[in-house]
Amino acid sequence: MSSPDHIAGYEDVVTGSHEAPADNPGAAQVRSASAPELKTLAGVAVGTLVIAALYCGQEVLIPITLAVMLSFVLSPVVDRRRKWDPGKVSLSY
Repeated sequence: MSSPDHIAGYEDVVTGSHEAPADNPGAAQVRSASAPELKTLAGVAVGTLVIAALYCGQEVLIPITLAVMLSFVLSPVVDRRRKWDPGKVSLSY
C-alpha cells in the first residue's frame, strides 16, 4: 500500500506520471535569515542618504515646492485673464 498509485489524487501535472518523485539530495538550500543581504543594506543606505539630503536641503526645497504648487493653482486664473483681454485700453487724462 506504499505505492503512489494508492494515494488518492496523486498525479504529476507536468509528466502525467503516477510515480512518486525521486528524493533529490542536491535540492536548493535555504539561506539563513539572520544574515542580511548586500542588496538590503544598499537599499537602507540609499534611503538614509535620500532622507538626509532632503533634511539638509529643506531650506531651499520648501520655497521651490510652494512656488510650483502656487503656479499650478494660479494657472487657470492666468488662462482666463488672457482670454478676457479686451485689447488696448485707451487712457484719457
